[in-house]
Amino acid sequence: MKDFVRVATACPKGRVADPEYNLEQMLILARKAEEEKVSLLVYPELCLTSYTAMDMIYQHSLLEGGERALISFCKQTKDMDVLFVIGYCLLLEGKLFNTGVVTYHGDILGIVPKQFIPNHAEFYERRYFQEGKEEVRFIPNILKGEGYRKEIPFGASLHFVREEDPRFRLAVEICEDLWVPVPPSSKHALAGATILVNCSASDELVGKRGSRRRLLEHYSGNLHASYLYSSAGPSESTQDMVFSAHCLISENGRILKENQPFEEGIFWADVNLALLEG
Repeated sequence: MKDFVRVATACPKGRVADPEYNLEQMLILARKAEEEKVSLLVYPELCLTSYTAMDMIYQHSLLEGGERALISFCKQTKDMDVLFVIGYCLLLEGKLFNTGVVTYHGDILGIVPKQFIPNHAEFYERRYFQEGKEEVRFIPNILKGEGYRKEIPFGASLHFVREEDPRFRLAVEICEDLWVPVPPSSKHALAGATILVNCSASDELVGKRGSRRRLLEHYSGNLHASYLYSSAGPSESTQDMVFSAHCLISENGRILKENQPFEEGIFWADVNLALLEG
């Protein structure tokens, strides 16, 4: 087994409520990840439809466009040896969920819902989204047709493990999940997760960039894990918030990679699984 694995965070260029354009930009970075031998790539929160779509997220045309874009992403990445985590708005049983979709070789391995929905200061996500639950259940697969499973797992306690190297054990959080007193990542680490990822849309305020950096240093060290954080970029800055595309990769208490403010693109680092295993 190789001790090092190359992981990456990404902030693609985007357009609000334009899934087709967002898909194109995400695929550009996916191809770059494949070229750089990246094993895991994490995209920002709600990146297919955009975080700041606001009430447009209620429109079925946008939700259907997001679903078509996700299906197309899976089809166009089926030959890539990269594990993807994609911020996605899921309509399930008449309710909206803010989720992270985990895909590999064109298949959806599972969907993780956001557990803690912010409804304070400049955030009012409870207007749109339901809280996710830890319990895992099976829901209809977004991907249809021969070769696909009819149902896929949905729940916040999901872990994703590499068959060839079980030291790589992935768990997913969504934005606010990291900022609560006891983040889900704490439970994930206790359950054996070594790679923690966060699809985020964290706005830029005075001092907040430093707060995010300190959070990742603290939690990755405290949980003895690697933590990847991918946040929305300036193309999302269309409402009452500004986003800086903050992307971070930490390992056991130190930052391995951090982009410059408002720098979009893909950012990678090599994580030592042997260190995290110990």
